[in-house]
Amino acid sequence: MSASGVLTRAIVVVAAIGLSSCGAGGTFSCGTSNCKTATEYCRVIPSDVASEPTTYACVPLPASCGTAASCACVVGQPCGTGCKANGDELTITCVAG
Repeated sequence: MSASGVLTRAIVVVAAIGLSSCGAGGTFSCGTSNCKTATEYCRVIPSDVASEPTTYACVPLPASCGTAASCACVVGQPCGTGCKANGDELTITCVAG
């Protein structure tokens, strides 16, 4: 397999499992969607039921965040204490169950 084939396969795997990775045009991956960097965060709700999938959603940042996306500004959101930041890319993971 060529180097470009390996890279393409790696990008597909990252997108398929819902990890945040920088996308084109100021977006980042959230499951099969793309959230807008610095204006939305990715909310991940893992399933603890084998037949139910993990759910992902792009959620607008609260107005109180202003132009500074950070875990501190989303701590009051549902599951906000599960926030991880990668620059302006925020992902909040809820606890399953």
